[in-house]
Amino acid sequence: MHKPKLVIFDMDGLMFDTEKMGSRCHIQAAKEFGYTISEELSKSLIGGNMIRNTKILKEALGEDCPLDKIRERSGEYREVHFQEHGLGIKPGLVELLDYLKIEGIKMAIASSSGRSVIDRYLKMSSLEGRFDYIISGDLIHNSKPHPEIFLHVCEHFSVDVQDALVLEDSKNGIMAAHAGNIPVICVPDLIFHEREIFEMTTATVSSLFKVKELLQGIKPKVAIFDMDGLMFNTEWLCIEPLIKAHHDYGYPMTKEICHKLIGTSGKIAKEILVSEFGTDYPYETVDRHAFALLREEIDTNGLPMKKGLIKLLERLKALNVACVIGSSSSSKTIEHYLEISNTRQYFKGIVGGDMVKASKPEPDVFIKACELFEVELSQAIVLEDSKNGIIASNRAGIPVVCVPDLLMHDQGLLEQSEMFISDLGKLADILG
Repeated sequence: MHKPKLVIFDMDGLMFDTEKMGSRCHIQAAKEFGYTISEELSKSLIGGNMIRNTKILKEALGEDCPLDKIRERSGEYREVHFQEHGLGIKPGLVELLDYLKIEGIKMAIASSSGRSVIDRYLKMSSLEGRFDYIISGDLIHNSKPHPEIFLHVCEHFSVDVQDALVLEDSKNGIMAAHAGNIPVICVPDLIFHEREIFEMTTATVSSLFKVKELLQGIKPKVAIFDMDGLMFNTEWLCIEPLIKAHHDYGYPMTKEICHKLIGTSGKIAKEILVSEFGTDYPYETVDRHAFALLREEIDTNGLPMKKGLIKLLERLKALNVACVIGSSSSSKTIEHYLEISNTRQYFKGIVGGDMVKASKPEPDVFIKACELFEVELSQAIVLEDSKNGIIASNRAGIPVVCVPDLLMHDQGLLEQSEMFISDLGKLADILG
């Protein structure tokens, strides 16, 4: 990816495992004074400075709430925790700092916490002197999600916002970076964010180790593309034909059942539908009818292409990375979609669900794709949108990048992926 001149670190929840502990201490302290801080209210405070959070708490708990006493008691609980467990350093932090130093990239902390807290945590973690600049929440006027704190750091180093990179875990921090037009990578902590926040990020990764890998660059020999929901907007498109086909035959298909079919075909899809509708369910008949309705829709209105697809294909072509499709759809359908989308020239091979023994989440389709080019599994990368595709790539031992489509996946699937990105064009910017 574009090598930044400056990397700006949030602190709590990003560098140190303090958010969950801090929330627990705050809730317990408030309870002792007769006030209830809900988990939802506690999470809304993440990423905010004291001025902002005081306002939120006063509105929620009342002007008479003794916040100073609650904070003092919460601090006492924190001390007990630190004495018993120490300060948890997030995996990959030290390795990332070492890498940035070697590369000559400036490092800064921009945290909503007070300066005394930042200094103490750095001392406890033996990271004093590792950062080129530190700005705390008590030194700015506008708290995150306002971009002031990040823009201040860029101005301090005289670095253009597009040459900086923010690392954040919180919604407020991501919104702040986005508002400042600064690229941001999210490493989720307590909260796995909704799609609206996810789309503001350059990428979402499971750890700071992954951030280092992204900065070092991803350089596969083969890129294996899923098709439906990844290249083309056909997952959304097929729902209505599926529902109509089933209703035509008297079966109460729902969107929720449709979602279970994403990334499957053949035997597995049939097993899901038989479990829903009974052993006399005519899978092949209904499937043909649904496919005919979908084909009619595509032939009439065209095949909607996913954002950034051509940009990524051109980037991979420039990097001399071979592209192959590994899809649960039939090879005939794949060829048809490539023809009508005018993208066939980008692909050196296809592997359809009819060409392998087992469908996703089994790894057969991805393994066969690697065999076509005689490359080791670790030298390929899979591009997927579905849970079944992520599981299949993991079973094959191939790194996978997920571009969520119909369903926004969870932390568990993120940990099985190299990264989540919101569109294929962002991967084009990261590669190389």
